[in-house]
Amino acid sequence: MTDIQIAQQAVPLPIGDIAASCGIDPQYVEQYGRCKAKIDYRLLREQAHRPDGKLILVTAITPTPAGEGKTTTTVGLTDGLRKIGKNAFMNCTVRSVSSIGNLTEIGDRAFYNCPYLVVFELPDGLETIGANAFYGCVAITWGDFTLPASVTTVGEYAFCGNYGITGFTVPAQLTAIADGMFAQCKNLTKVTLHDNVTEIGGYAFRKCEALEEIALPESVTTIGEACFAETGLKKIALPSALSEIPAYCFYGDRALTEITVPASVTGVGNFAFYQTTALKNLDLANVRELGSYALIGSAVETLRADRLETVGNYTFFGTAIASLNLPELTVIGDYAFANMEKLTAFSAEKTETVGVAAFYRTAKLRELNLPACKDIGDYAFMLASSLEKINLGKLEKLGTYAFYSTRLTKLSLPATVESIAPGAFITKAFNSTDDNILRIAEITIDDACETYFTDDRGAVYRKLENGMYELVAYPSGSAETAYTVLEGTVRIADEAFSTNVFLKEITVARTVTNVGAAAFYGCSALEKINFLSVEAPVLESRYYTNSADGWTYNNFVDFIPAQGENRVNLTVTAPKNAVRYDSYTWDRYIGEVAKTDRISMTNSTELLIRMIDELPDTITLAEVAQVEYLNRLYNAMDSEQISFVTNSEKLKAAVKVAEQLRRDNPTVDPVTPNPEPSDPGDSSETGDSTETKNPSETTGEGVTGENGNSGQKDSGFSVVWIIIPIAAVSVAAVAVILVLKKKKGGNADA
Repeated sequence: MTDIQIAQQAVPLPIGDIAASCGIDPQYVEQYGRCKAKIDYRLLREQAHRPDGKLILVTAITPTPAGEGKTTTTVGLTDGLRKIGKNAFMNCTVRSVSSIGNLTEIGDRAFYNCPYLVVFELPDGLETIGANAFYGCVAITWGDFTLPASVTTVGEYAFCGNYGITGFTVPAQLTAIADGMFAQCKNLTKVTLHDNVTEIGGYAFRKCEALEEIALPESVTTIGEACFAETGLKKIALPSALSEIPAYCFYGDRALTEITVPASVTGVGNFAFYQTTALKNLDLANVRELGSYALIGSAVETLRADRLETVGNYTFFGTAIASLNLPELTVIGDYAFANMEKLTAFSAEKTETVGVAAFYRTAKLRELNLPACKDIGDYAFMLASSLEKINLGKLEKLGTYAFYSTRLTKLSLPATVESIAPGAFITKAFNSTDDNILRIAEITIDDACETYFTDDRGAVYRKLENGMYELVAYPSGSAETAYTVLEGTVRIADEAFSTNVFLKEITVARTVTNVGAAAFYGCSALEKINFLSVEAPVLESRYYTNSADGWTYNNFVDFIPAQGENRVNLTVTAPKNAVRYDSYTWDRYIGEVAKTDRISMTNSTELLIRMIDELPDTITLAEVAQVEYLNRLYNAMDSEQISFVTNSEKLKAAVKVAEQLRRDNPTVDPVTPNPEPSDPGDSSETGDSTETKNPSETTGEGVTGENGNSGQKDSGFSVVWIIIPIAAVSVAAVAVILVLKKKKGGNADA
């Protein structure tokens, strides 16, 4: 049962019966109706000969099913009472409290949630009203009242939810309006603040729906969070000493049409003007920071913010502003200007950071000049469907799908660019029929750029530390039908060719070891891919939430078909000596890969060539074993791979010197022979292995020295002690093979 149900069901006993049960003679009982009475003082004098009883202090009255407590509706307090303690009448049904002329303090929650309390007299001399003291006392008929002049402290939410307050005057000695002090006083229409007030707490007047105007004295320096949220304010002038408009300050003030913001204000908090649906003009001349969601849902059409430096997330989302000039703006938060369907002009020449989807769906914005911009977030200009021109003079980082669904056809990037995300240049889905959306056909990067470059076809490559490349993107709007990936490229990045609808044939360089997720996805015209690498490149997978298995492959044109479904309609060729193109993933995706008559250089052959190049011009005894080792590798090759070793003459000369040094130093102790390494490019082994193999095991003609011996294969000398130097010399080549065999953040299969 609830408290009110308990109180309503209780039946009060006649006061005379209660007096009789206490042994009080009726002559001492002065009745006031059936249920209350006063006791004559004569009774105390006549009972003076009896021992004193015990003094009982009642600090709270609680309900019981028998009805005690909640039937108390009127309390008369003695003139000697100085303090009403915490929770004293909390949740009581008391209706009136009077005769407390010497009261100085009302404790926290003293009359909390006393919904039937109608009469309460605040006596002169009262100094302190505790937090939540009259919280929820909806029936007290305060009217237009003034706190006693003696009051110096009022706690937070002291009068929250008091519907009977229609006006309020703050006494001179009260310098602060506490948090939530008049929150939800829905009939409050007038507030008079003394010039001594310096602070108005958070939520102080929240949901004061009838409050249409308030005069803030110049003494006020601080306003708390949500101070005037969801009020009936129509206009307000902020004091000149105020430095910040706090978060939620005017949240939901749908009647607000005019606000005067002084030059002293430099910051506006989150949601400050959220859903101010009648506010059309806003002057924030000296504001440097505008918080997240500050203007979302507002009716603001014109804004002055000459010194604005930082804009938070969703700050202007969906506003009706048509033109913005923000000369000092440096940081733009996520979705800051998204859904601004009327925005046609935007100027912010000092902007350095543009957040995720910052200009999402700004459908009328045609041109952007961001000469100082360094960081463009993911989806930054997505669905800015009229955007035709953009200047990114100092760009360093470009996010994924930054220009998706725009009208950009050309893009020029500066020498400062350091990072380009996958899909950054994709503007249109491969199956889109929207003629208003165009594809980027031309990409250029300043020749001075140390990280990226573009070839003569506009393809974007990233320079790797080992002198190799990663193909980052190919212009999806290029109308060329064939393309050859540059030799030295080791990876085709995620979505590199994605959504290009013109390419019919692509030749992939021999050096490519990895094909990123969605690398050729959506290339609807693609008919043939020629792989020149001996070993099948690793196909990198990606996690898709709408996929039954989560991780899946979509490297070629479409997603990998389910078991038993038709394979992708694509012709794939590989060299005659190719291996691992028949692995499970390749077979399920492509089916049989056609082998050509071409023989490609293996990884071990390329490694040998580099190691020969790195031999010193003058061979000493310290290099003898190394030369002998390289000669053994050379001897192990077949004639087709030997034809690729164009620097064999250098090796031949080194072998001749090494043989002479060996003859001149016969006492040098041999070491245990090293087993011949194997090379996947020279083997017929198949499977899904993605491990990097070592140089070849197969035999063939070797370089001979002056004495006609062929490579000293039976000399007994080995190179165990020089393996580390050799690996160190060729670490770049090995690193390419090892690192790029591994999918960044996902699975891989070859």
